[in-house]
Amino acid sequence: MDSGSSKLVLSSSLDGSLRQWDIQEGASVQTWNIGMPIESMVYSKPVGLAYVCVHYKQGQGRVIPCQLPSGKEAAGRVRVSKAGGLFISESGRHVGIIDKNSLFVWAAGNSTTGKRKKLFNLPHTKPYTCAAFDTTDSVIAAGDASGRILVWHNFPPSLAQWAKLASGSTAGEEAAGPGGGAADAATVQLPACTTVHWHAHAVGSLCFSLDGAQLLSGGQEGVLVMWALPSNKRTYLPRLGGPLCGITTSKADPAKFAVAQSDNTVRLVNTAAMAVEASVHGLRPPPPAAALAAAGYGTCCSAASSSPAGVVLQPGSGHLVLPAEHANLQFFDVARDRHVARLQVSPRNPVSFTESATNHAAAAAAGQAAALLTPAVVLQAFTGDAQGLITVDVRPATGGLYGAAADSTLRFWDCSRSSQLASTNVPYTLNTSADAPHRGMVTGLCCHPTQHMAVTTGSEGEFKVWQRSNSSGAQGKPSSSSSSDAAAEAAGHWRCSAVGGYKGLCLNGCSFSQDGSLLAVAAGSTATLWDPYENALVGALVVPAESSSSGGSLRQLNFVHNSPHLVGLVGGRHPAAAAASAYGGRSRQLQQHQIASSWGSSIVVWDLLNGAVSWYCDLPVCSLAVDPAYPLFAVGVTALPRSSSSSSTAGAAADSSTAGEQQEQQQQAAAGGREAANAAAAATAGREAAAEAAGREAAAAAAAGYPAAGIGGGVQSNKPFTAVCCSCT
Repeated sequence: MDSGSSKLVLSSSLDGSLRQWDIQEGASVQTWNIGMPIESMVYSKPVGLAYVCVHYKQGQGRVIPCQLPSGKEAAGRVRVSKAGGLFISESGRHVGIIDKNSLFVWAAGNSTTGKRKKLFNLPHTKPYTCAAFDTTDSVIAAGDASGRILVWHNFPPSLAQWAKLASGSTAGEEAAGPGGGAADAATVQLPACTTVHWHAHAVGSLCFSLDGAQLLSGGQEGVLVMWALPSNKRTYLPRLGGPLCGITTSKADPAKFAVAQSDNTVRLVNTAAMAVEASVHGLRPPPPAAALAAAGYGTCCSAASSSPAGVVLQPGSGHLVLPAEHANLQFFDVARDRHVARLQVSPRNPVSFTESATNHAAAAAAGQAAALLTPAVVLQAFTGDAQGLITVDVRPATGGLYGAAADSTLRFWDCSRSSQLASTNVPYTLNTSADAPHRGMVTGLCCHPTQHMAVTTGSEGEFKVWQRSNSSGAQGKPSSSSSSDAAAEAAGHWRCSAVGGYKGLCLNGCSFSQDGSLLAVAAGSTATLWDPYENALVGALVVPAESSSSGGSLRQLNFVHNSPHLVGLVGGRHPAAAAASAYGGRSRQLQQHQIASSWGSSIVVWDLLNGAVSWYCDLPVCSLAVDPAYPLFAVGVTALPRSSSSSSTAGAAADSSTAGEQQEQQQQAAAGGREAANAAAAATAGREAAAEAAGREAAAAAAAGYPAAGIGGGVQSNKPFTAVCCSCT
């Protein structure tokens, strides 16, 4: 949309809004509320209409023409079986939409005359996936799910003939869907069609060059294919690093195209030089949850400096570090909202998986455990000085597909020198690699806060201490060393210096204390405390029997900074699964009681001075993180329905600081009394059983002298939390 010297663009969203932006000022100019989730949108400048395809009732779709700038709906609403992708010609005179095996095309603004007509359909035997007009408004190219591309030549005469035969209906929505207008298809001469085939997977995107001499296509193969028209001779630009989902041409230079990829990357391609001139990276998608679950990491919780979703903050810079597909780690500057660097943890050349993906889908349909298809980073942690990075990645197991366990590798990385970082943009270089560091799955990873020491835990019941071979603290307690000494140690390799375990129990996580003098390891339902330098057991803390998660395993342990407290996450069933199974009840009250009783997860806080439980709380916790500077920790929980909301079910920050025993007990007793009173009032008013349980637990905790959680604040989300991490500052 051009308006004088200002460049205006339109955007649509699944929140049902249509926005106009001034890209020079970076500000929103005007907003229109459509009222339904918008799947796609195109704008026809000649008629001043924005066509939006929305998600309608019962999974159906509707194409709604909106007059701009008034925002009012124009005549000519189109009914489709499912919301899909709209496409429009360069001139804005023709609009089309894909609906399964049908490709519907109509003239923009034609319905504003008050006459209704059935839509012109270009049928196909296979589902369409994408389509595009050429610059002359005479050719349509469409890709299908089998990788074929159909090119329809000189379609306007057929469209005009169809409009004459189908016009005359003056009521209802325009018909579009499988077989729409099929009764008149025999009387209309369909345009000539040419079919070409190269892609092994579904075609992801199509685009004509400005002169119409070339057709560009892309898909899951990560290859840009250029078809010379009309000879259909192919030219390739391979190894673009991921599936292609969008292609558009540049009006300033006809030889340049912008290519969008599914990993949130946009590349500027020069077809004359057959090279990528520039790339713009955003936050890339994480590894598929199904792949991690197949490797056994679906419910894995890790240690203090790493999280189940692999979200950590780099010390010093504060960059967000999180995994991406194909065993990549991405560094993202949250303050500047830009991608900083990328680290390829496991050597990987992304390719398409035709046979493997088919077998994997067949295994899932048969209810069998399928192997991991692509490598993925599952755990990562930084050393205290940020000079070292430690990662755990899993890859497809060698051998059979069904029931095969994934192989894991523990890698130690050194921070790249400034000159090397400037030339390669690789933030870390590999120092040591250890294949199969545990006999079982690696379940936890943490780093010492001051020394080059790391601990990993395994599902086979062992934890291992890893140190640099020439570290001054490798054989005993740490000695004083300067930052220059630590930098000098960077050349040393890592090795396993000690192995430990507790009663053969499965170990699910580990964490170092603030000064590094204690190591906490989660062994079943027991939190074990160790001297990391002597590898000696110094204590054991047990989950209270009164907890609803009693008998469940500890999934995560963290020391609360500047406080003599240890917090643990006891996990049973996943909160989402507990809520899903509970919604089979007859009454809402019974449903809430079932959800509360089936959470299977609790927060437990121990006082390390006396070895006793300070307090505990049953919550559907998804993740936990501690503040690195203050005695605070945060948990992410799955929100319950609004009718059963309580202060304990929102994401909260719990204050564990102590300011005097007597004053603390008085505050706790008062807090417990208020909770019990609130619960009693809620029960009198007919509130949910979950509130009653919260009041009983608070009253019992106050009577037993247990501290109550100090709720510092909460953040609500309309979707489940997957991870929580705290800022270094």
